Amino acid sequence: MKTIYIKYNPYTVETEIRIEGKPVDKKSSLYSIRNKRLQKWIEPSKNWRGFYQELYKELNSSEKLEITFQGTELDFEDLQYGTKKYGKEHFADIELKSNCKDNQDDRLEKIKEEFEKLKYGPIEELKTEQIKKAFETTLSSEFEVVIVAPQSSGKSTLINAILGRALLPVSTMAKTATLSRIKDVDGSEQFLVSCKDINGKVLADQEIASLKLLEELNSRAEDIEYIDITGDIPNIPSKHMNLVFVDTPGGNNQDYKEIMEKAIQREDKGMLLYVFDPTQIGTIDSDTILKKIADTIQNSDKGKQSNDRFIFVCNKMDGQDLQERSYEDVIDNVKRQLSKQGIENPNLFLVSAQV
Repeated sequence: MKTIYIKYNPYTVETEIRIEGKPVDKKSSLYSIRNKRLQKWIEPSKNWRGFYQELYKELNSSEKLEITFQGTELDFEDLQYGTKKYGKEHFADIELKSNCKDNQDDRLEKIKEEFEKLKYGPIEELKTEQIKKAFETTLSSEFEVVIVAPQSSGKSTLINAILGRALLPVSTMAKTATLSRIKDVDGSEQFLVSCKDINGKVLADQEIASLKLLEELNSRAEDIEYIDITGDIPNIPSKHMNLVFVDTPGGNNQDYKEIMEKAIQREDKGMLLYVFDPTQIGTIDSDTILKKIADTIQNSDKGKQSNDRFIFVCNKMDGQDLQERSYEDVIDNVKRQLSKQGIENPNLFLVSAQV
């Protein structure tokens, strides 16, 4: 059995690999990944055969491996994924051991403590109100879940189900006309709406949210940039993040396409929910969105993490005739259509969104 030690620091993007306690030689192909993201080197790519194939080449043996990993839990999960997908092709068995001591809460508290020490330090520029505000803004940065969908997919009904109340218009004639940002604020007794028009005129200022109010604001979509909604979203604690659902407008106009493309390509922040119903999979509108998602995943250097930020929600499952087509058939068809667009191993959920 060969012992492998991997130490990975995602903050400095540094990788250290030791085989039988010895660092890899500078001439080794494994040495070349020392300053590359784990998600980039764990899988094969255009000019890289993948970690496990390169390791097999280095060892010239397929005997059992014992790999000890030191880093964060998230990166260890990606190593597990890569091991399951590629490792068994080259080695008889692989035993993974985690030496992860990363604790995000402890790390955050240490950062806060160090920042507090700056108040008593010698550098006056670091004591300004501007620096303090920038620090607080960074800590309170929002985690966005952007929701995109073809028309008539039941997107607004799904969001209402998440909110636990009927706030967004869901009639067959209505469609989401403008961007809405719904921020989770624990402890809020009501959902509140704020909105300005493109000239800065206040249309709503912390008004209690209602279906009627949101219908009125949607009817003025051409005059406003987005609607802000805040409230306590059930079953979603906001202790460790400021979660924001972003409901994108429906339709095929250029503004919608630009919003959708930015949401799909923005890898630095949040997740994307693609909502569709079983009849829409394979249509031109659906395939257009899926191709953009597939291109983003394939061109990313974040590997599994890029794939994981996309959630595929097959809605309106309550409308399926199970005698005509089973849930298993629906799943197989959806996965087949996603695969045609280049999306493998999707995070797929079947739902029936009813408030």
